[in-house]
Amino acid sequence: MGYRSTLPQGTPLLTQKHNDARVQWAVKHQDDDWTRTIFTDETCYQLFRNTIRRWSKNPKGEFKRIPKNWQKTMVWGSISIKGLVGYHSFQQIMSGSYYVQILNDHPIQNARKQFGRRWRLQQDNDSKHRSRQAQEFLNENIPEIID
Repeated sequence: MGYRSTLPQGTPLLTQKHNDARVQWAVKHQDDDWTRTIFTDETCYQLFRNTIRRWSKNPKGEFKRIPKNWQKTMVWGSISIKGLVGYHSFQQIMSGSYYVQILNDHPIQNARKQFGRRWRLQQDNDSKHRSRQAQEFLNENIPEIID
């Protein structure tokens, strides 16, 4: 029949447009004073590798996203030149309101201890970071925001 059993191939998550935007951002901010900046991001750690196989006649010609693994943990963290600012691990799906809760519980108090009122928060353009609830919280509680 011509079918072969293979694991799904991963596909790049960033397009050329994304890469170009990152370079533009880096050029725009290359002379910034990073000593008072708190960097934040979240990531997912898979506990086991993907073992879900599929049958295909042409596995090299097909690019399917690897199915999400339910055995994972999410980690949100923030660092500055002075070290760790905040860390939070979780397993639920992050929403705008949950992001606000994390910010309120972790970097706000620690950033004030480390920098006083003179600090800024760097975050990516994730939709949860741009939610109405998150934007209102950020505008009220963060001295300066870098997206």
